[in-house]
Amino acid sequence: MSSCSLVGRSLGRLSSSLQELNLDDCKLLRPESLGRLAAACPQLRLLSISRCSRLEGCCAPIIMTMLELQVLRWRDCPSLATLTATPPQTALLNLSLCRSISDLTPLSSLVHLRELDASYMDQVDSAALVDMACALPALERLSLIGCSVDSNDVARFSGRPLRFLDLSHCPLVDNDGVLALARQHDPQRHLEIVVGGTAVDAESLSKDLEIAASHLQFQTYTNCIKSDAMLISLVSNAVLSYLRFDQRFIIDDYDWWDEDDFESDEDYWVDDDDDMIEQHLDLYDEELEACQ
Repeated sequence: MSSCSLVGRSLGRLSSSLQELNLDDCKLLRPESLGRLAAACPQLRLLSISRCSRLEGCCAPIIMTMLELQVLRWRDCPSLATLTATPPQTALLNLSLCRSISDLTPLSSLVHLRELDASYMDQVDSAALVDMACALPALERLSLIGCSVDSNDVARFSGRPLRFLDLSHCPLVDNDGVLALARQHDPQRHLEIVVGGTAVDAESLSKDLEIAASHLQFQTYTNCIKSDAMLISLVSNAVLSYLRFDQRFIIDDYDWWDEDDFESDEDYWVDDDDDMIEQHLDLYDEELEACQ
C-alpha cells in the first residue's frame, strides 16, 4: 500500500489477522486513521509509516496500543518532533532522518530492541544518544550515520554486545574511538564497524591495531581491516546503510525512480542518478568480496 491514498475509515476495514503493513509515502494518513488501524489489526507485527508527513508525535500513544508490534519504520518525518514511547516488544526501530526529534530517552525502556537506526538525527545530543543506546540490553545493530558522535562517545560502547555499528559520515570519529572498542572487544563476538567518511586513518589504524588489539590478529584488505572477531569497513556505506539493516536489496531514496526510464530487457538503470546507484552497488559487492 506504499504511496497510496488510503485514508480514513478504509484502514478500519483491514483484516484482523494482518501482520505486516507498509504505508510509506501515504501523505494523507492522519493520526485518527492510525487509530482505526490499531483497533482493526491487533496482530500487526510490522508497520512502516516513513515519509507520512501528517503523522506527528501525538501518534505515539496510538502506536503504543499495538501490543504485538515488533518492527516500526518511521523514518524521514520532519513533523515528528517528540517520541514519547514505542510498543514494549519493539525489536527493530528505524527513525533515521527524523531531524526534528531532540530526545530519545523514552527508548531506554525497550529491553527487546535489537536494531536501531538513528542516522542523521541532528538535534539529538550525542552524549544522550550514547546513554540511551548503552541502556538497551539487547541492542546488537546500531546505525549513527551523520550524527555528531565523537571518539569519546564511541569508546563508551566498549564491552557492549554490539555486532554492527555504522559510523559513516561522523567526522569527529577518529582512530582513538575504534581502538578503544578493539581493546575491550570480546574475541568470541563478531563486530562490524563502518567508518567511511570519518577521521579514521586506515594506514595508521592498521599499525595501531597490531599493538592495541593484537589478541584479535587483524589483517588488512583493500577496503577493510579484518579479524575473526571484528570487521572494520573503511569505505562509506551511507548509500546502502538501510540495506544491511533490513537485510534486503532496497534503496530507501525513491525520488530517482521513474518506471518509464527502466528498460526491462536490460540489466541496468538508464539515467545518470541510476548509474551512480548502480556503481555504488558494484562497489559494495567488491568490498564485501574483499573482506570475506
